[in-house]
Amino acid sequence: MRVVVTGGAGFIGSNLVRALVTQGHRVVVVDNLAATCSLRLIEDVAAAIEFVHGDIRLPEDLARVPDAPFDRVYHLAASFANELSVEFPEIDAHSNAEGTSNVLAMARRVGCGLFVYAGSSSSYGDVPA
Repeated sequence: MRVVVTGGAGFIGSNLVRALVTQGHRVVVVDNLAATCSLRLIEDVAAAIEFVHGDIRLPEDLARVPDAPFDRVYHLAASFANELSVEFPEIDAHSNAEGTSNVLAMARRVGCGLFVYAGSSSSYGDVPA
C-alpha cells in the first residue's frame, strides 16, 4: 500500500509512520518540522520513507508530493497550541482550514483511495462528562 502522512514527524504521526513501515507499506511523510524541529521521532525508519519538507498551508509545497496513486492519505498536520489560537486565530485558520483544503486538493491530484482526517481533543473543546 502507498500512503501519505501529513504531520508524520510529530508525536502521533511518527507512531503511525512507524507502524505503516513495519507493515511493509510505502510511506511519504509531509511535515514542516515546526513541532519537532527535526526528524528525530522517525529517524529509525527514515531510510524506508520518502520525506517532503513542506507546509500544508502552501500548495506549492504539497505539489512536491509525487504523482502516483496513493491508497490512503492520513492528514495529521495541524496547528494545535490552544493558548495561541485565542491570540492568533488566523494561524489556526490558515493551518487547520486552508491547510486541510490544500491537503484534500493534493489527495485528489495524487489519486487518493481513502482520506483519513484525525482531529484531537482540541477539535472538540470542553465536553461535559
